[in-house]
Amino acid sequence: MKLFVTFFILLISSSIVNGQELMRNPGFENADHFEFWSADVTVTGASVEPVNTQAHSGVWSVEIKSGTTPVGDRTRLMQALLTPQNNINYKMTIWIKGNITADNFLGVYGLSGIDEVALGIDSLNNTALADPDSGRIIITQVAFQNWTRINYFFNSGQNFTGYLLKFDEAADGNSATVYLDDFSILPVPGQATVQVTTPNGGEAWFVNSQQNIIWSSQNITDVNIDYSTNNGGLWINVASSIPAASGSYSWTLPNTPSTECLVRISDASLPSRFDVSDSNFTIVPLITVTAPNGGENWLATSQHNITWASQSITNVNIEYSMDNGTNWISIISSFPASGGSYNWTLPSTPSTQCLVRISDTSNPLLYDVSDNVFTIVPLVTVNVPNGGENWIENSQHNITWSSQTIANVKIEYSTDNGTSWISIVASIPASGGSYNWTVPSTPSTQCLVRISDASNSAIYDLSNAPFTISASNPTITVTVPNGGEIWEGNTNHLIRWTRQEVSVVKIEYSTNNGSTWIVVIAARPAAFGSYNWTVPNTPSTQCLVRISDTSNTSVNDISDSTFTIEQSVSVEDLRSEIPDEYNLYQCYPNPFNPSTMIEFSLPEMANVKLSIYNALGEKVAELVNTSLQAGKYQYNWNVPQSGIATGMYIYELRTDNFVSVKKMLLLK
Repeated sequence: MKLFVTFFILLISSSIVNGQELMRNPGFENADHFEFWSADVTVTGASVEPVNTQAHSGVWSVEIKSGTTPVGDRTRLMQALLTPQNNINYKMTIWIKGNITADNFLGVYGLSGIDEVALGIDSLNNTALADPDSGRIIITQVAFQNWTRINYFFNSGQNFTGYLLKFDEAADGNSATVYLDDFSILPVPGQATVQVTTPNGGEAWFVNSQQNIIWSSQNITDVNIDYSTNNGGLWINVASSIPAASGSYSWTLPNTPSTECLVRISDASLPSRFDVSDSNFTIVPLITVTAPNGGENWLATSQHNITWASQSITNVNIEYSMDNGTNWISIISSFPASGGSYNWTLPSTPSTQCLVRISDTSNPLLYDVSDNVFTIVPLVTVNVPNGGENWIENSQHNITWSSQTIANVKIEYSTDNGTSWISIVASIPASGGSYNWTVPSTPSTQCLVRISDASNSAIYDLSNAPFTISASNPTITVTVPNGGEIWEGNTNHLIRWTRQEVSVVKIEYSTNNGSTWIVVIAARPAAFGSYNWTVPNTPSTQCLVRISDTSNTSVNDISDSTFTIEQSVSVEDLRSEIPDEYNLYQCYPNPFNPSTMIEFSLPEMANVKLSIYNALGEKVAELVNTSLQAGKYQYNWNVPQSGIATGMYIYELRTDNFVSVKKMLLLK
């Protein structure tokens, strides 16, 4: 790294002057103190004139002058060579004549990406930094007189890519002329500094070799040394509290190959004071795995070459991993490194997380690993069951698989997570890819299926995770009637239920809260889930329904609470004379609550249905469904407490030869 500014570039509105550099006047006095420049270039909206080439004696200078119309930004002289060291205090000396004040002398700014950071040390400069204004600059020749020297202090900060020397221009477009001459930037004497000398970019150092890290320093007692393999993203300690005056440290290169290496040396008492290699260097591996190196798909039991490159190594150990490097399995030990290749018969251990590691037999710390995982592809793969399934004993399920180059497979299962195995079928064509299995009565949560080559049991695959064989658990649940219903005798209602693993059910009812039971139907397919029951005229408030499995009566369910069967009201025979015609009369009262009388007449014997419908045409009650003699009849409909809502209803009288309907209104 260089400590001093050696030339500048003139920028206008963030653009380099026609892409050309201003040339240094050859009349400088020494390496740290030099004159400004001569040039023969043009600037948009202004001109640049050649200047006198004599050294500072009052006969030439640089004039910075704003134009009549501001065109943006400000005068900027930019350092074009190396960035000074980190956190170094500098003193800038410059001779000035013209309109320089605390308002328009802005000082030095550091560049970081597109940002510009003010670097003046206010405690030393005792001046405020002002925001820049817009303007135009012109370089021209002038005479020297009334010159003033300004000393300006700034700190170089950390990791800036360059620096700007800024002067403010006239914001209103009025002319503002400034003259500059002899200029120097020097570190402030007596401060601590450190600078990396080696490695400083471009070196190629082998793993396990010894190399000297070299630096220079001033006013620092001890240094810490770190290195990075990812261009400074992460730092790893090499050594701490090394005497700075030694200027050198012998480093044994670690087994961390990379082309993006850097060294950082910092003040042990102030880590923010440091220096870093100017560019990357390389740590070169002694062993490099070249195949498999990531992404390969190698078939189990096939043969493939493991290949590598090596230097200064006699024999190597070769290992592989199936779990991305957590565990390693030996392939071969102490194999000649010079061959660079080993023919490997792949094991039947399928995995997508495979790696190969090759190490120096005499020093296992020197090794390389596949850059990325590769895959050992199975010859047979269990697809189902593959973990998490819950299969009921005695049920049937398909075991499925995929396979390559296998004629027949053997299928086994385990109930103890693979400790022992039970045969399902000894040999079945592999091409079918499926076997219908009647699940045995061996309940377990640790079940696996294993499918292997019938001719070579070493080639196999297992379920990825355990599945469950559950004991059979038949159930029945009564859903209607389940408590609270009021059903009238001689009316029809659906008994409903749900079931699992039950084929046929028996339905019974009780009128004494379950003390005795009366059969409704002895056998009904359970899958139907309902039965249309003509409720018997056996009034009781202690009724229950029981539904049981005909093959195992211990599997049953009963209504959760009692329901009611109400006494049906009989049709009253009013025959005092034979009516001449069919007739259905208006009920009374109407509107009604909770009961109304319905009257009708029959001129002859007939099969009679008297039904009630809601406004949607749904039947809500059937009051009569029987054969009646000729005559006049009355029926008192007492509306149940639940299930029948307020609203308009239709009652219908239907015989083989007559149909009539009328309306009635229920108000609750």
